[in-house]
Amino acid sequence: MKFRTMTPNFLVENVAKTTAFYHEKLGFRIKMALETGTDNIELTLTKSKEYSYAVVHRGEINLMFVQESTFREDIWDTELKTSGASVLFYIDVDKVDEIYHEFSHKGVEIIKELTTTWSGRREFYVKDCNGYILAFSEHL
Repeated sequence: MKFRTMTPNFLVENVAKTTAFYHEKLGFRIKMALETGTDNIELTLTKSKEYSYAVVHRGEINLMFVQESTFREDIWDTELKTSGASVLFYIDVDKVDEIYHEFSHKGVEIIKELTTTWSGRREFYVKDCNGYILAFSEHL
């Protein structure tokens, strides 16, 4: 038995806007998108269309964005509740200093500056266009 990958699903208001942010600001590539109300899988986004899902990737990291209304339809017996807990997506990278400078130059909102931690990691945190926090970290 082997666990292969994990793809976090981000609940978002606007899949196209979120996908564009991750592509333009964080350098992720679009893997696929599903046009709302269809079974049409697309490899690029069209500005005039709405999307229910999209998957982006950078390196081995995959992220899925799910339109909130679609999520509510798919998971019909689940109430969305705020538990008071926070979620931080921690991404292990190489060359964290270069990634920090790349994001800084693209105007990404950095909420924790690049620092070396007590555990021997170099890391920084950003906030995406939906308020999700992503940590980018490298073991020194």
